[in-house]
Amino acid sequence: MRTSAKNLMIMAGLFMLCGLLNPITAPAGDTVYIADVLTIGLRQSPDPKSSIIKALHSDAALEILEERDKYLRVRTATGDEGWIPKQHVSAQTPKSQTITALKTELAALKAKVQPARDATTNATAEIQALQSQYDKVKAELDQLQSQAGTDQSAMGQQFAEMTTRYNTLREQATHVDELGQELESLRAANTKLANDLEIQKQASSHLKRTDMIPWFLAGAGVFLTGFTIARLSPGRKKKSFY
Repeated sequence: MRTSAKNLMIMAGLFMLCGLLNPITAPAGDTVYIADVLTIGLRQSPDPKSSIIKALHSDAALEILEERDKYLRVRTATGDEGWIPKQHVSAQTPKSQTITALKTELAALKAKVQPARDATTNATAEIQALQSQYDKVKAELDQLQSQAGTDQSAMGQQFAEMTTRYNTLREQATHVDELGQELESLRAANTKLANDLEIQKQASSHLKRTDMIPWFLAGAGVFLTGFTIARLSPGRKKKSFY
């Protein structure tokens, strides 16, 4: 604790020394801040004996209205105007305000980061789900490719067998065509033989009828001759009367 207080005192002394060695020269309209860790009075005139209008604390923001020797006429955030020594102000933003601004910015960044974190978490979960889905699809694809290779080999074997059977059937079909042509030839020959046989039968029947006519005539002649002789014989007639 003593070390911290000592460091603060050293820093305050350094700020005061810097203010004494390098008094601020800022144009009107700029903003300055009470630099030291102290309280000073806002006076009615640039005179250390003039009456104090208001007490100003460290880090208070002031608008410069006028500069005269070692004093500045300033306006506070509440609209009060008066004079203060140059050595007690600085153009640099106070650390407390810087820290506050940084805290505010940090909070805003956290507010922006949180949705990003949530989105990252969701994206990570989605990526994991997609990775799982990808692994599943890849495994199915590998299995299908393996099955496709097996099926392709089996199909190649079946195709070879079908090609062999086709060639065999083509050869058999060629023999069948030859047998068909030979059968047609045999049928034509058989038809011709049947026709020739029918012609022979008709000719044979005609010959039989032609050969029987002389025999029939001869028989009829013998019968008529006998009948005539019997009719003309006298003894035959007498015997017939008794």
